[in-house]
Amino acid sequence: MCKCEPAPVITRREIDEAALRRKCTLFHGQAEESVARMGEGDFKDFKGDIFMKVLAITGATALLLSVAGWAQDSKSQPAQPAAASSQTPNGALPELKTVTYKGTLLDASCAGKQAENCKVSEGTKEFAIQTKDGKTLLFDSVGNLRTEEAIKNKKHWKEIVSNGKPISAKVSAHLEGDKLTVVSIN
Repeated sequence: MCKCEPAPVITRREIDEAALRRKCTLFHGQAEESVARMGEGDFKDFKGDIFMKVLAITGATALLLSVAGWAQDSKSQPAQPAAASSQTPNGALPELKTVTYKGTLLDASCAGKQAENCKVSEGTKEFAIQTKDGKTLLFDSVGNLRTEEAIKNKKHWKEIVSNGKPISAKVSAHLEGDKLTVVSIN
């Protein structure tokens, strides 16, 4: 008969350790095979994908923080009261009414002081009109440019200015605050 040696006694702990070693070896073997199969170009693409994800997350975070900062700034600023005539109750802008003023053109630099001595000259850049009831209304920058052009283009007005006489004018304009926005001047 055959002499058999008794089988070695293996504990449960040894079995578990052996199974764990097999799993680790199998996992590392698969990982090495995956990297070997991947190739250089694929690995660069993989790194590029990670870079793009990190870049997108960073950009989204920066955008979120800037929006949050903007919202915080807008809360900290006091609300500006709206002008009384800036909008109608239904939210539409009010219609600007054009009014016609008749009177004498003046040099706006001295219009408030002595209206009689404020005749328009060739060097006048800022204008006003004195109405027949004595009210003096200053022109805004648009009105000043339009009046300057009218004096240059109207031969009759050129002669009046060079003779030092007052210019009688009819101005269609919108009154905004204390200044006129001139639409037309004749």
